[in-house]
Amino acid sequence: MKGKAHASIGALTYYNYAILTQSGLSLLMFFISIIFSLIPDLDTEKSIASKHIPSRKLEIFIEAIIGVILFLTTFQLWVENGFNYYVLLIFFLFLFFIFKFNIKKLKLRKIILTVYSIVFYFIIVYITGSKSHYFFVLFLGIIPWFSHRSFSHSLVSVVFLYFSIKRLESLFNLDHLKEVVALSYASHIFLGDILTVQGVPIFWPISKKRFSLISTKIKSQKYENIVEISVISFLVILAFYLNNKI
Repeated sequence: MKGKAHASIGALTYYNYAILTQSGLSLLMFFISIIFSLIPDLDTEKSIASKHIPSRKLEIFIEAIIGVILFLTTFQLWVENGFNYYVLLIFFLFLFFIFKFNIKKLKLRKIILTVYSIVFYFIIVYITGSKSHYFFVLFLGIIPWFSHRSFSHSLVSVVFLYFSIKRLESLFNLDHLKEVVALSYASHIFLGDILTVQGVPIFWPISKKRFSLISTKIKSQKYENIVEISVISFLVILAFYLNNKI
């Protein structure tokens, strides 16, 4: 299933959840739901979540932001924790230029994603003063190292993510964060890829058997488009129904 379909399904899943729980709609939660509906595909370089940015102007902007973040992070580590500033600076500049030149080698891409997860951890520690989110950073860091549609497309990953985010919910004072994140992530699996020919290994690592709700004989792109439209339409109709009932 295409990335745009996953993002739409994730956003609509959150919308329906907000109606059911009467928790109110939030632009931040919409953004979070879209992001986490794409994260399961971090284990493939062909996904929206893993591809480099196609627009050169946007790419330059993102490079600048990452450069500033890395510089501030190294400076903070140097000032408060006594790390060797020059070693850190050279290390993070090396990572920055790897990103800049869009190196696509699989192992190197995995290393970059993992290292940026670690950098993200230190940034959050600096902002909040709390180290309680290390499970979430661990989750982001290990996904790229698994083969596509293994750990990231299983019940284990959904449960692991739920309890990882639970630690962050009170830290950022965001009600329903863990539910929105887990449901958006799960929508990728149970409202998306389980409806494809390849299926998903729901019970990984106990079993690597892939489950699919469609016939393996159907492999046309036209059918996949129909499935995407059907799921999105169902969620839209469900939202209208819930709005009238609740």
